[in-house]
Amino acid sequence: MKIKTGKYTKLILLIGFVFIVLFLKMSSVLALNGVYFYQYDETEKKFTAVLKEFDAKGEIDIGENNGGYYMAYLSKDIPGSSIGYLKNVKIKNNGNGVIVEFKEGGSLERHEEELKKYLYENIKSGGKFYVDGKAKLTKADFVSTKDGSYALNGIFYEVSAGAEFNYENQKTKVVLNNGGILKYYAETAVEKKKTLENVKNNGEFRFNEKGELIVAKFEVSADTDFIVKGHKYSLASNSKVNFENNQVDIVVSEGTKLSIPEKVEDDADADLLFSFSTDSEKGVTLPSGDVIENKDGKTVVNYRDGFFLPNAMYKLKNSEGVDDLLIKTNGDETFLYFNLDDINNDRSYVFIGEDKIITSFLSGEGANLFILPENRLGVKTTSDNTIAFGAKNGRVTIVKPVGDEIPGIKMSGDSFVTLDKRSFYAESGKFYLDRKQILAGDFDNGKYSASAKVSVVDNDGNNLQDFDLYSNERDHYVFASESDFKSPFKYYQSKSGFYFSSSLTFNQLNSESQKFYDSLDAKKQLEIAGYANGGEKAGSADLQILIKKLIDEEIRIRQNPVKASFRLRYPGGSGTIIGVDKEGYPIALTAGHITTQAGAYAKMEFADGSVLEGTTLGGVYNGDERDFCLIRLNSKVEGIPYVPVASFDIKAGDVVMRIGTPDMGAFAYTNARVSEVGGNGYMLGTQDSVGGPIPGESGGGIFINGRLVGIVSVTNYQGWGGYTPTSVIRELLIKYGYGYLIKLSIVLIR
Repeated sequence: MKIKTGKYTKLILLIGFVFIVLFLKMSSVLALNGVYFYQYDETEKKFTAVLKEFDAKGEIDIGENNGGYYMAYLSKDIPGSSIGYLKNVKIKNNGNGVIVEFKEGGSLERHEEELKKYLYENIKSGGKFYVDGKAKLTKADFVSTKDGSYALNGIFYEVSAGAEFNYENQKTKVVLNNGGILKYYAETAVEKKKTLENVKNNGEFRFNEKGELIVAKFEVSADTDFIVKGHKYSLASNSKVNFENNQVDIVVSEGTKLSIPEKVEDDADADLLFSFSTDSEKGVTLPSGDVIENKDGKTVVNYRDGFFLPNAMYKLKNSEGVDDLLIKTNGDETFLYFNLDDINNDRSYVFIGEDKIITSFLSGEGANLFILPENRLGVKTTSDNTIAFGAKNGRVTIVKPVGDEIPGIKMSGDSFVTLDKRSFYAESGKFYLDRKQILAGDFDNGKYSASAKVSVVDNDGNNLQDFDLYSNERDHYVFASESDFKSPFKYYQSKSGFYFSSSLTFNQLNSESQKFYDSLDAKKQLEIAGYANGGEKAGSADLQILIKKLIDEEIRIRQNPVKASFRLRYPGGSGTIIGVDKEGYPIALTAGHITTQAGAYAKMEFADGSVLEGTTLGGVYNGDERDFCLIRLNSKVEGIPYVPVASFDIKAGDVVMRIGTPDMGAFAYTNARVSEVGGNGYMLGTQDSVGGPIPGESGGGIFINGRLVGIVSVTNYQGWGGYTPTSVIRELLIKYGYGYLIKLSIVLIR
């Protein structure tokens, strides 16, 4: 049969023939039998390719070519298949490529694209270079015998003798076994050469395919500059460095003063973190000369656009080594500054200067500082009188006093100052004193007086208010102008309910007597103040005795749970009179599930048959956690019985009295034992003859030792009646402005 071939068929056959030829030529590379060497033919006057086959071991041993090199190729026909110019090496078969193994005095000169030449010599016997089937260098393992320069993947490395190289996947590892020097630079950017000197033995460095340093572990024997990610840091002698994952960990010798990392390239990595520590327990010396120590362990100081502290407690010593202050960081980063011009106002910082110390955070809570007995500011503190301060949405500045003056404190935002265990704080430009001990729990506080001059300022430093403060063992009080006080004794009440005054007599009263005095009307306050200040008697001791008698008399006459309880005819339930407000109107307490509507009408019937009307002030009810309602009677009642709310919480096993009006009938008085306290911390269970809640009992009180400790709620708690406990009642009384009714209520003298 005759086959007719067209032009397309001929084209296909031609392409196939060319492919076969190329495949046969490539196969000589993919399956090597030997290596071609070009030798000069004196007869032909030209270089000719001679195939030298591998021996039985798959090796070709090469010496010197009369003092010169042998030119070796994988193929005599394929361009770019040069292994290089060789002498004193072994060529080993490696499948589709070869391994060049160095002997003593061996050399390899590689000729790569664009006529680039790379010479590898002074390499320890046994060093290996791996060349693939396309004559490309893919891997290298060797050790330098002399100082020299080696190029790998377009990056030059200048090293000292004994340097070990591992190159694979275009990544390079260099180990300076004998220490010394490392320089590296891209072939196209010689001007950006980076130099690291004085490296101790076994320093290790790893580079990515771009020649960028990605890992470094080394120690230096003398002062050395280290450049990484566009930053330069001046390492002190014996510094240890571990760089990886964009973080430079530096362990410095004890006493080494830190320096500031410098940006030396425009594209320096802004996220690079420097972290400084020491092997000793004596802390890190800051650029200012101050020494900072982690109070509970190893000290770490970080740097990123400024030195900052991770979350921990630190002790600061001044340049003379004297303890200065403690720093407790509240966030992840609290920056340290030694020059006011460097401060960034948008982040948490502590400024440490010779004549002032500042803590600041304008958008959160910053570090808390605690002044130690010996300090650069001259603040007179000992183990028995202490000062602490912290910034919140503002800043606090402690200024060194002149001569015998007391220290100056400037506060802005919602910042805090603690003198001993007593906290002062600024809030929205106003100044308060408080016993919440906001800072006191963080430090070992003293027990005697500490004093300070305080100014409340705005965040721009403009003065708003001045105070001279003093704290005593029991409470604290403020000296201010008389125009700031509004009673005969010129006293203030803090936001949490205690009192302070410019009057020494008032301050020496115990807190119970101060609260009793505050509950009096202005006329009776004036009578008592006159008694204490030149009247029948004078002095705080006699005043204390008088007020104690008045309190005892009021408790004896007024405090009666049976008489203070009532049937809430409308809207239905039970309740208790817990005191009288400052205007003389009785205040009643019942359950929130009965009513919480402010302004609602209430009708109360007492055991003695009297009936009174009232108006609901408001309340809370959310199912089974908080069940609370306040009612204010519409008329003043002379001598009305009451039971104040307890200032303590009951516990499992306590025996209490429970009073209510089951089914809106007669009053029921039941003794009960508290079985357990629970229910999310809001409810408490009791065991008594009444059992679970019955209509009409809701809102009734439970009592112990003449104090109201709970009110009956609508929900059972584990089979027994549920109650809203004292802690919730106290919280809500304070919220509604009746915190003064807790424990001590109204007064007999009106």
